[in-house]
Amino acid sequence: MHNIELKDLISHLDTCYEKGEPCIHPITKEIVPDTLYDDYVARYKLLSPDDPRFNNQNTSSYIEYDDVVIHDIPMTSIEKASHQDHDEQLKQLEKWYRDRMGDIQYPFFCQSYKLDGVALSIYYEKGVLVKAGLRSKDPKKGTNVTKHVEYIDGVQTNLPEPLTCCIRGEIICKKNDFLVIQNKLLLEGKALKANPRNHAAGVMHSKDPNDVKSKGLSFIAYSIEMENPPWKTEIQRAKFSNRKLKVPFVQVRNFRFEDLENMENNVNQLDYEVDGIIISLDNLVDQEFVGRHGDPVTGNPKGKIAWKFREEVATPTIDHIEYQVGRTGSITPVANFKPVSLAGTNVSKATLHNIGFMKRNQISVGTQVELIKAGAIIPKIIGVFANPKLPQLPENCPSCQYKLKVEVGGKNKNGDFNEELVCHNPKCASKLVFNIKHFLESIDVLGIGESRIRAIVDNLQVESIKDFFEKTIDYHLLVNHTDLTERQSLLLIAALKGVKKPEDIKDNDKLLNKINYTKKPKILASKFLAGLGIDGLGKTTSKAIVESYNSINKINDLTYEDLEAMDGIGDTLANSISQGLQIMKNDVDVLLGFYELEFPVSGPLTGNVYCLSGSFDKGKKYWQNIVESKGGKIASGVSRKVTHFISGPGSGSKLDKAKELNILILNETELEKELCK
Repeated sequence: MHNIELKDLISHLDTCYEKGEPCIHPITKEIVPDTLYDDYVARYKLLSPDDPRFNNQNTSSYIEYDDVVIHDIPMTSIEKASHQDHDEQLKQLEKWYRDRMGDIQYPFFCQSYKLDGVALSIYYEKGVLVKAGLRSKDPKKGTNVTKHVEYIDGVQTNLPEPLTCCIRGEIICKKNDFLVIQNKLLLEGKALKANPRNHAAGVMHSKDPNDVKSKGLSFIAYSIEMENPPWKTEIQRAKFSNRKLKVPFVQVRNFRFEDLENMENNVNQLDYEVDGIIISLDNLVDQEFVGRHGDPVTGNPKGKIAWKFREEVATPTIDHIEYQVGRTGSITPVANFKPVSLAGTNVSKATLHNIGFMKRNQISVGTQVELIKAGAIIPKIIGVFANPKLPQLPENCPSCQYKLKVEVGGKNKNGDFNEELVCHNPKCASKLVFNIKHFLESIDVLGIGESRIRAIVDNLQVESIKDFFEKTIDYHLLVNHTDLTERQSLLLIAALKGVKKPEDIKDNDKLLNKINYTKKPKILASKFLAGLGIDGLGKTTSKAIVESYNSINKINDLTYEDLEAMDGIGDTLANSISQGLQIMKNDVDVLLGFYELEFPVSGPLTGNVYCLSGSFDKGKKYWQNIVESKGGKIASGVSRKVTHFISGPGSGSKLDKAKELNILILNETELEKELCK
């Protein structure tokens, strides 16, 4: 895998994680488990040890800073005793148990259900809620959702006790509340949510806190952190939360191995989703004593382990196989079968990934397969149960009837080469539909789904991205030549033109007026480039190009030689991107009539990298905004790339490292003088 491709893959998986979506590999279409993600990061770190992601330094001076909450005690995950074979999982758990028996002279263990929700930390000062943040891939940072949580059942803005503490738990959607949400979506003709966790994650990552209202979310705590707590054990802490704080806390009970199966069998009696059992050393001092795996601060705690539930297996027989055309022309085979009940829902189809997977496993129509729900979300075929036979493969594209080619790609995790069918017709309608969808999502135009795009492409004879915009923006064309109503047409045009919350404008005439007088929306140039669908031009490469060439005209004229000279872009990528830019040149010119591109800010601080650490009278965000407005970059970690270290009270070890690297060190007063020169 090429260096920059691996970097883009990691960014793609990080984005999936942040949105609460399944982390699906964009090529193999398989779910990427945490262990494989960690392997990708380790491999990339060997290739690019100086990459900014390893010192948390931002690579662009114009990146939109999400409002983050710094978790003083990092939000880490828990080691899992997970295995397809329950006996093997039990062996892992027993080993962990014996190890702890060796660590502690008189250990006592407890257990609780592992909630399947969205991890949240709520911070209180003297009993008053001051901030709340989600957990992200970086255990020290989380998305700030302080304004969101006031609409969540179980979250208190004022505690009954004046404690300064951090309460940690999970945002969930109870089963009955989720059923109400699904029924509402059904009545509105909208797509249903995959499961309660995805629903909760999607709501919490909304930029508008008001979106949390009436979404049926609840909060259940599993930990409280504070100085000199009035409890010494997990069980005592749970009782304190329920009785004294009135904050719902997951039930914690004494641990017995024989209870595991009973607890697993009784999960259907709970009114919320769980996906395992947490076993812990009950004594909190003992937990601190045994330490963490790896990093002493951010590593997984050794005093806890998660017992994962066994995955339910179904064995349907494939009735027929449909072949779907993707954005790049790759054909994905999808198995269809009579509905089977699996993990609480009916399932009638599952991906077969590619023809290599079908050939290796001898899967065809009539084959009986073994099916699970990976992560209790995505139906996944794990093998053949009966009647294996080699597949009969299509010769022509199911969308445009163009002759298909068999292409061999890289190796999968089992060491086998991936084989796939590919349509190379540049005018394939299905490829165009997904290219348009990709572009809209890249520039944050949401709510226009595949079926609607496909209907417009077919009815208005759309042949390119620019063609889609030119025709879709025509209100009369939409109303007269598609099945869209006047209202639906206006909402579609409003979305393309960047009108905020057009659905709130109930009067059609007022909405049309708003559309006509709305200025061209501004979008980041890197997002625009990444959305063009050029092979090899992903998010990371787009940012690098935009930072090097601060003009769309310069980017349009980039040659193979220009691109190859850039770090991380080799021969193949340079050729692909330069050709793609030339092909898309006309589309770009037309699309610039709809959008204004934002490029990196340049100014007197261009080339300077600032790291701010500690507390500041005017606030860290205040100084970050000034630095960026003058063209400087912000780094959250200290490295040799940092030119200025701004030290406030509490800088700690970062200040020591800045001194060690001979970085220019300023305090807040000196920074103010520096910026006002």
